[in-house]
Amino acid sequence: MWRCVLFDLGDTLTDNHPCPPAQMDRLIARGFVVWLRRRSMRAGDEFTPDDRARLAEIRASRLVDAVNRALEDVRDKYWRDGLEAPPGTVFNRLQAEIAAASGLVASLSELEEVYLKERLSRQRLLPGAHELLLLLRDAGVKLGLVSNSVFSREPMYAHLRQLGIAELLSAVVYSSDIGYRKPNPKPFMTAMAQLGCAPNEAVFVGDAPEADLAGAVGAGLAAVWVWGRNEAAQTLAQGPALGPGTWPDMARVPELRLAIEKLIRPPGRKSRPGLVGAARQLHELGPLLVDR
Repeated sequence: MWRCVLFDLGDTLTDNHPCPPAQMDRLIARGFVVWLRRRSMRAGDEFTPDDRARLAEIRASRLVDAVNRALEDVRDKYWRDGLEAPPGTVFNRLQAEIAAASGLVASLSELEEVYLKERLSRQRLLPGAHELLLLLRDAGVKLGLVSNSVFSREPMYAHLRQLGIAELLSAVVYSSDIGYRKPNPKPFMTAMAQLGCAPNEAVFVGDAPEADLAGAVGAGLAAVWVWGRNEAAQTLAQGPALGPGTWPDMARVPELRLAIEKLIRPPGRKSRPGLVGAARQLHELGPLLVDR
């Protein structure tokens, strides 16, 4: 049995895409509309009728577009180099646009709260997630989370509490905490230090071959692939076993198969165990993580 098990969050433990992107943008835009109305009412003594009229004229879709453009900029400037953007970066442009259009000065944390309220409120634990965490905890395994997130720690950790899993995790590391994103080894090693575990005592469970699996293996951890939510693999049927557990048939996706095969433990090599198992659904993971 592994002494420590670390998990990715989105599309591993939670449904990271509960609705199509366009629908999510509309929901976030609606949240901004409500916020603008309340904000203008609270600021009634500070704003003239013309100020409030300009606030009412701000199109919420424009605000969502500002965040989406900022995320694209962050991806190009930071993520491609394995770095995380400084806290609040995503909302600097939005803050400036609101101020220019209406004179309203909103804090970065306020804007982040409005945005994440809609984005996170519809995310749910995937089937079997809570049961798996309880199984591992009751077996004496130390549990941790390592997640790429450009957003601040406070609202993201509050999201874990709302999901009912925060108390089960002895280590929680977001890329925004340390300035580096998976697959950089630093997020994994930070979690290991918090748990008091050596890499050879731990396994990482994730859905993304590069960020999660290659990142964990590169940091010296074993890895288990949960592929049922992976964009490249979720439509695939079960295929030949490449190791313990359930594996997809990757014949139609040769680049994915090549990436996965590179991560599978080479015979006789024990210093870095590599990819040691796979499962389509979380409920299949118990034997792989407890009965190894």
